[in-house]
Amino acid sequence: MRIFLTVLQMCFVLSLSGQTLSDSQFDTLNDLIRKGSADGTVVHKIDSLFKNNENTERDKARLYYLKAIYYADIENSHEAIILFKKSLNYFIKEGDLTFEARIRLGLSRIYADDNLFVESCTELFKARKNAIEVDDKVLTAKIIESLAHLYYKKGDLTHALIELEKIIPYYVEFDDSVKLSRVCNNLAVLYKNQGAYQKAIAYNVRSLEYGISYSNKWEISQSYNNIGTNYLNMFLETDSLYYADIAIWYYNKSAKLKKLYPHKWNNALANLEEVYNAMGEGDLAVKYDKELIKHTYNSPKYMKVIYEKSLKYAIQNKQTKKALMYYSKLDSVENILKEKISYDFEQMLNTQDQLFKSEREKEKIKQEEEEKRLEAEREFERIILTLTAVTVIVVILFLLFLLYYKNIQHKNEQERTQLKNTILRNQMNPHFIFNVLTAIQNTLFDNDPLTTSSYISRFSKLIRQNFDLTHKEKITLSEDLSALTNYIETQRIRFGHKFNYRISVEEQVDLEYSEIPPMMLQPLCENAIEHGLRKIKKDGFLEVKVTKNEGKLYFEVIDNGIGLQGVSDDKKEHSLSVLKARLAIMGNGDEHTLSINNRDDSTGAVVSFSLTLN
Repeated sequence: MRIFLTVLQMCFVLSLSGQTLSDSQFDTLNDLIRKGSADGTVVHKIDSLFKNNENTERDKARLYYLKAIYYADIENSHEAIILFKKSLNYFIKEGDLTFEARIRLGLSRIYADDNLFVESCTELFKARKNAIEVDDKVLTAKIIESLAHLYYKKGDLTHALIELEKIIPYYVEFDDSVKLSRVCNNLAVLYKNQGAYQKAIAYNVRSLEYGISYSNKWEISQSYNNIGTNYLNMFLETDSLYYADIAIWYYNKSAKLKKLYPHKWNNALANLEEVYNAMGEGDLAVKYDKELIKHTYNSPKYMKVIYEKSLKYAIQNKQTKKALMYYSKLDSVENILKEKISYDFEQMLNTQDQLFKSEREKEKIKQEEEEKRLEAEREFERIILTLTAVTVIVVILFLLFLLYYKNIQHKNEQERTQLKNTILRNQMNPHFIFNVLTAIQNTLFDNDPLTTSSYISRFSKLIRQNFDLTHKEKITLSEDLSALTNYIETQRIRFGHKFNYRISVEEQVDLEYSEIPPMMLQPLCENAIEHGLRKIKKDGFLEVKVTKNEGKLYFEVIDNGIGLQGVSDDKKEHSLSVLKARLAIMGNGDEHTLSINNRDDSTGAVVSFSLTLN
């Protein structure tokens, strides 16, 4: 059935190719993204619609909006904010208060998730003003829900509960089971966090009923699992086996449904293992432990979660042999994860080395062909020229020799520059890797597996991005800034979040169609962090600005670190020389725009340069 639905979705998207954006198409694409059903085919459709020359300004603004909510759904907040703002400009100009409010709600949600509460509040209250003016109940309900989310992110659970309970009458009036299920589930989470398990269960049951009404088996399995977790918490607080039995019943129902999704994490099986361990039923816990291992496909990430729980209960029950066994297994899995990261990095380096060798071989063949061509020309000249032209031949040969010698010198210089370019791409040095892995290891000692998993995921993504981008001659500005964002976030992990950052892109800069050489900004950010921000105790700030004027992109990297007086001349020269060589080899004279200076009004430094777009 799932395959059939996927095929239908693909057919729908393909059927839209070559058309402009109608209202029905917009609504269909919007619903697919909102329900989490969007995949690469939907994004491809949006991109293909962008290329249609018959699009109106309104069509383009709505396409920016669709792409923004897609990026927000996959948690790419940087891209989402840029696209939301592009769409917002049009609807403000046209005076469309309803659509403007929808965009501001999207921005408010992203800002809240990024803990930018002032910006989130600003967008939310602007949206509220529009909703009051147009008297739109649906919009009003969404604003209340966003306000509840904002309170929740700020840690104000009391006000979050108040706002969420206000929403229910609206969605009951609209007969919207999907949103009612979501709101009830959010209420259940809030009550569970407050220890009000009975209230949490009541809302979980309501969420379950709504989920059953629109036949979403995954959501139903999640509701069963959430109910079981509340009963497990009640058992852990009271030691009442009555609650444990109910928790087991709900977990079993959840586990059965989750098995329909074999490639998703079956946390219900993990919870069953936890219940039986808490009850002292070690044999039954082992049964679910084995079943869970079978359903993880030996994934080190999931095996790590299993062994951590098993180790915890072995220690609690003073089972020394089991504790040592699980500790050994956990250590083995962690080593596998570390080896995977190292292997991915090694593969990246090997690929870069192979690419470099391949380029040298091509250059050698080209040089040999050029030499053969010149030799053939000289042979032809010797045949057709008479003895009286010997002097001329000598002069020509001498000039050819000079030209050949200069070509060799120029090619050697290009090879040296390309070598520096390749070295520049190898940003992931062993010292950096060691420090990041140490930071990740520290989270293990804090017994915070979620944070550890997040850090490992981010670091793995950074390695993959370097692997993907380094062999490309040019990439889109969007790809480069995405990789740069991940690099800065990884550095923040390394330095314990002692500095913040902002990447500002002027609205007229087209991120998707502006192409630049990969990772030109990363060494400048690394220099700012290593030699500027690293030496201040707190409140560090790094800003990257991108603007456009007359066919050129202008870049600035600004920090509030110790400034140039704290950095040696050798370090400054080394940090800029490779970038300058990369700019020079492009032949547009951009290397002359590269500069580094102290900031005029405060501590820190500013590095700037421009890049001509071809």
